Formats: sequence, C-alpha cells, structure tokens
Amino acid sequence: AEDGIRDIGVTGVQTCALPILDWSTATEINTRDFRVMHSTDGTRWNEIGSVPAAGNSQSTLNYRFIHTSPADGQNTYQLLQRDIDGRSEYSRVVKVILGKGESGLFVYTNPVEDHQIRVQLKTGATITLYNSIGAEVYRQAAPMGTHTLILPNLPAGTYRLRAGKETLPLIIQ
Repeated sequence: AEDGIRDIGVTGVQTCALPILDWSTATEINTRDFRVMHSTDGTRWNEIGSVPAAGNSQSTLNYRFIHTSPADGQNTYQLLQRDIDGRSEYSRVVKVILGKGESGLFVYTNPVEDHQIRVQLKTGATITLYNSIGAEVYRQAAPMGTHTLILPNLPAGTYRLRAGKETLPLIIQ
C-alpha cells in the first residue's frame, strides 16, 4: 500500500464566532501530522497549528482544530497532511467568513473545559454569565484584549455569556 491517507474530507464552520475545522480520514498509512494553513486572501499562506495524526489506522478517525485568532472577513484554510517518509498532500480549500466589525466577543472553548474560558473583546466590557433561569452567576470587568477566565464550579447546563451588548450561549458539561 502507498503511504498517506485515503478519503480525507475537511469542513470549516463558525461556532460562537470562532472557525472550527473538522476533518476525517477513512484510513491512514504512515501519516505524521496535519499542518493547518491559513490565508486571508487565498494566495499567501501561514501555518497556524499542527494536529498529530494516528500514523496507521484502518478505521475512520475524526480530527478538529479551532482557530482562536481569526481575521475579520474571509478566513481560508487548507490542511497539509505529512507522512513519516516526507511525502505530503494538500486538502481542498475551505472558507469561513466572519462578520467584519460586527462581533466584538469571541469565546473559546465552548463547551467549557476545566472551568476555564478564553474571551477576546474588541472593546472593554463587563463579562456576565447567567444560568438558565436568568440569575447572574459570574461577573468580571475586562479591558479590550484576550483574557482567560476561571469560572466557579457550576452545574452542567447552558448559560448565557454577555459582554457589552453581545450575548452568546455557553455550555458547561
């Protein structure tokens, strides 16, 4: 058998203002990793991350990469799959469009992991978290920029995270 992967598919979607790339492989033979390439114009590409591959597999495997610092407007992605022997292959190109200047609130990770979330604000705001019945369970003022917030130990459920006039759903498992 040849080195590489068989039947790679890649998709890109925007969830809670962050592009999420999902892809799967039907089989893998001597696969090293997947380099995630990003472009805002479709011609100049930069590597923004890497995801280790299984190496060898005869079953379908699913992979995910979340771009935590996307550009406003067009974000174009392509995977470079690399084999252990140095061979490589590009995936198809996918585009995710983010509203220019519309969203000032980006949240990662959602669902919440280890009681922590990263919040990116385009302007300073008070960040407030509400439970399913509308009661405030967390509040913190934050300036413009990216912040890691440590949330209290909250029961699993869907919450609303508000910063300024924007509100996003937040899932705690």
